[in-house]
Amino acid sequence: MEGATQRSALHNEAGQSGDAYYQYASQPFLWFQARYLEEAAQRRALHNQLVDLKGAIRVFCRVRPLLARERAAKLEAATSCNLLNNTITVTGIRYAAAGA
Repeated sequence: MEGATQRSALHNEAGQSGDAYYQYASQPFLWFQARYLEEAAQRRALHNQLVDLKGAIRVFCRVRPLLARERAAKLEAATSCNLLNNTITVTGIRYAAAGA
């Protein structure tokens, strides 16, 4: 009831018609609506950038640990991974010497 009283008082104080009052009262709403639309557009743009970046990441090679039979055959890993600078170096397949 208090809100209706305040609206009525503002309406009477300003001497405005009902349409003019509602136009005045809707200005904050319009400002918030404009801000919302701007933020929604920015969110969409950022989302699209993220999707593009995800799509740009490609798999160049897959690395797996040696299997038990590979370890038993004295094979060494064909790659070495450096987690500090995110690199994978291909060292090639090396067979250990039969007597080693």
